[in-house]
Amino acid sequence: CAWNNAGINDVSRAFHELERADWDKMIAVNLTSVFFCMKHEIAQFVLQGGGAIVNTSSGAGLVAAPGLPHYTAAKHGVLGLTKSAAQEYNGQGIRVNAVCPGMVDTPMIQSWFDSSPDLAKAVLATMPGQKLGRPEQVAEAAVWLCSDAADWASGLSMPVDGGGLNR
Repeated sequence: CAWNNAGINDVSRAFHELERADWDKMIAVNLTSVFFCMKHEIAQFVLQGGGAIVNTSSGAGLVAAPGLPHYTAAKHGVLGLTKSAAQEYNGQGIRVNAVCPGMVDTPMIQSWFDSSPDLAKAVLATMPGQKLGRPEQVAEAAVWLCSDAADWASGLSMPVDGGGLNR
């Protein structure tokens, strides 16, 4: 199995103020890197007769994040890659799924919150239970998707967000 779990965020800004360099960096890290990982993982899984891939997208892959058009586009793109590969390798023993975390307590999020305590308070007020998710909760979902228990799941975009998208 493989879990493609890397990403960056950026400061929020109006769509028309987004610079090309910021777009290119976001797409390179959050989308192109997933493509290259999948390309090589799938080649190995074809040789060995199967495997499971989990890609980390985001809640922003399912519902746009205002002020982050490049992040939203990259995370939507991860779901497109996931579904495309799941369709193409269906029947070859290769399953491809995605987890779509909500706001998770990571150094990236803590740095963002540290830069603006008022923003942190406002964001937490909108979160289920007024708290961030834990990285272990996302990892447990990814481990399940890689396991034989999930052998009937492929092409799935699984929100792991405490029900935040259901609000």
